[in-house]
Amino acid sequence: MLLLNKALPLLLSPIGITLLTAAAALLLRRPRLVWLSLAWLWVCSMPLTGHVLIRSVEQHAVRLQANSMPPAQAVVVLSGMARTVDAMPGPYAREFGDAVDRLEGGVELMRAQRAPRLILTGGRVPWDVLSDTEGDWLAAQAQAQGVAAQAISVTPPVQNTAEEAQAVATMLKATPGSAAQGAPPPHILLVTSAFHMPRARAQFEALGLRVTPYPVDFRASVEQFTVLDLLPRAEALEDTSLAFREVLGRGVAALQKVARGAGGA
Repeated sequence: MLLLNKALPLLLSPIGITLLTAAAALLLRRPRLVWLSLAWLWVCSMPLTGHVLIRSVEQHAVRLQANSMPPAQAVVVLSGMARTVDAMPGPYAREFGDAVDRLEGGVELMRAQRAPRLILTGGRVPWDVLSDTEGDWLAAQAQAQGVAAQAISVTPPVQNTAEEAQAVATMLKATPGSAAQGAPPPHILLVTSAFHMPRARAQFEALGLRVTPYPVDFRASVEQFTVLDLLPRAEALEDTSLAFREVLGRGVAALQKVARGAGGA
């Protein structure tokens, strides 16, 4: 199932659709489909397209100030900001990727004393070559930035957002429907990339947590439109692909929610 969840977004990404269309053109001997696939790839690679789509999945969120956030029981930072590289004496080590803002956002909230506890999720997929989780490594990075060790918790290993939400809910003893039963739900400040926040927030709230979002790692920048925004660019294709993947993830989450509802009926 994990492999399917990882492979499906690749097949339905702009590049995946381009390759499938080109392959169909060869099999069906339809040269026009090749031109169609190239036109599709061009459109998906335009900065204008990437900006519009990534801005849409970010739902026009804005950067917030840590000291303006309400107090909560915990700051929760989601994994997905580290990569594994060759190292000396090695053999491997972790370093930050593009989403380092997630940890920085969590540290900002802790420095602003918005919560007494920092929860890091233990992201780890079966093909990881390191035995520890990303959360274990992030805990050391947070301590290096001044967060007290006793204030940091790491979830057990998790492979996706749904498992992250379940692990955090278990740690905070949240249950769906607790508010309806009169018990106040645990309140968290959720830190993740802006494009990922709507889906993550929904999954955490579905498990009985009260979520105040603290989006970071914005991909949509504020720029003036120029004719260059109509020319292909690699980073624009990355934004378009990211938006496709996130929309697909939201669709799958919605279908799973409907299936759970039908199963409980």
